[in-house]
Amino acid sequence: LLAANKGAELLRALGFDADADPATVYVCSAPHLEVRVSLSTLDKAEDVWSDLASVNGGAAQPATGGAGAEGGRAPEAITDIRIAQLPQVSTLDDRVGTADLQPALVTDAGRTCVQLHCWMPVSRRWRLFGEMAIPSTSFVWTGARTASGEWQLVLEVDLGDGKPVELGCSVQGGQPENEYVAAQRFINENFESLNNNHLEEIARSLRERVTPVMATVDNLKKAMEAQN
Repeated sequence: LLAANKGAELLRALGFDADADPATVYVCSAPHLEVRVSLSTLDKAEDVWSDLASVNGGAAQPATGGAGAEGGRAPEAITDIRIAQLPQVSTLDDRVGTADLQPALVTDAGRTCVQLHCWMPVSRRWRLFGEMAIPSTSFVWTGARTASGEWQLVLEVDLGDGKPVELGCSVQGGQPENEYVAAQRFINENFESLNNNHLEEIARSLRERVTPVMATVDNLKKAMEAQN
């Protein structure tokens, strides 16, 4: 958004003021309901400013995870996978994600396996979640440990202080757990900031982000089968 023409003006118009110099951090001190309206407006404005962005090959800068379940836009599944043409993992060092939990497929340095990394929007880094040996059709989740246990997938949520809070999601038998179960567990773990009014919002956010990742894993299996 900040790379787009008049993107900073849009932030200020919605109540977000620069909190640093240079202006890389914006803070909205409006009442809670007004913040929700502002975030919703930014989400709807995405189509307007995304084609004006001048970084990442024309893609808009991702929003960091917002308060509650608000955050950046949902990712898209990787569909056209050609194992021999996948870049190595080192290329992620110069790559910035454009969506929450955006999947990226790369190979290890020795090109012995394909790795699944996903973009973490709050800490702004890529995180390894699983890999598939070459040649193979078996995807192995590496596991991600949070305060509440070990999960196959983890989302980062910013509850308002700019620090990443991890929302774990289990994957068993190739299927993610029910998003409402995961959302309720997250609310219970963060009861000081969240309540059951956030359940639908968090569950929807989780579903929108996990589904493309799972589709990417399925597409990787198909691509590996085709190559083999």
